[in-house]
Amino acid sequence: MNTSSPFRRRDTFGLGALAAVAGLVAGPGRARAESLCGSALAADFSQFKAVRVFTGEDGHSHFEEIVLSGKVLPFRLQGESKPTPGFLGYYSSKATQVSILHGPPDLDLPWHNAPSTAYEFFFMVQGSNMLITRTATRLITPGTITIFEDATGSGHAGKVGPEGYTVISVTLAG
Repeated sequence: MNTSSPFRRRDTFGLGALAAVAGLVAGPGRARAESLCGSALAADFSQFKAVRVFTGEDGHSHFEEIVLSGKVLPFRLQGESKPTPGFLGYYSSKATQVSILHGPPDLDLPWHNAPSTAYEFFFMVQGSNMLITRTATRLITPGTITIFEDATGSGHAGKVGPEGYTVISVTLAG
């Protein structure tokens, strides 16, 4: 197993972008966020479950469920000196690209790898995608955070669900 990933070590690398977009995906209300992000979402919103896609020692892409942890900070609206009650902020990292992508129903996504110089986060907003590696398949549904770091090896493919899908993609420099 590749243990050199900053996500495997549960570092906070990129957690700001992750948390910010996960908050958008979750929508308003703590109960909604908890239902979408799963039971790993801590009472202080400092943990998120994610599916990690990485290249193993065998040269193939694999799945691993991980928990991303970060430090929660009080959030201040621009121009305000005091924290805004009820809002939480996270340490941030600059994204090199943010995209909203729509996959049409039943589209077959060809075999490919993650970008070689970046970490790519996908936040499934609606619909579904069957993510495929040479060793397994995994259904990705709304609220799922997927981290792609399989920049080498056999890569992954996908099959968009019958309802299509919408994802928010955030790419961070590696």
